[in-house]
Amino acid sequence: MFKPEHMIWKAADYNDELSDWLGHAEYLIDKWSSSETVQFEHSDQIFFASLLLMDDLLPPAARKAIGKLTIEAMTEAKEKKYKIDALGIKPPKSGRKENRTNIIFIVHAVRDLLLTGKSKTEAYNQVAEEESKSPDTIRRIFERTVKKYPRLAEKTVARKK
Repeated sequence: MFKPEHMIWKAADYNDELSDWLGHAEYLIDKWSSSETVQFEHSDQIFFASLLLMDDLLPPAARKAIGKLTIEAMTEAKEKKYKIDALGIKPPKSGRKENRTNIIFIVHAVRDLLLTGKSKTEAYNQVAEEESKSPDTIRRIFERTVKKYPRLAEKTVARKK
């Protein structure tokens, strides 16, 4: 059933377990082929299934189980804030999370007030009152955003002319 070019053969040969692993792999293929749903009982079965999947030898029910398992593992890793480079999962950055929608509203409100001819201090104060934040916070948000996206400043200057 298996050939020397198959991954299961290569892994078994590398670990000096050729007869044991290939026999077990055949048993698993027979077991998984005869069932409609597959539930992996331990990590060794997942390892064997992964090797068989690489060579397109995995039965359809086990393929679905591997896909479901991958999604469940990714979800669990994200929830537990793990870092798993192989799955492209990174923990969220520490600190307070920025509210981008709110930042957009603040920047546009300040910009619109500047376009009406108000000074920056007046614009910061008015938006700060509306947003229940300090004028310094509004100033920092506006200046950081304009620094990050200079086009916002260009539009402000271009409209003033």
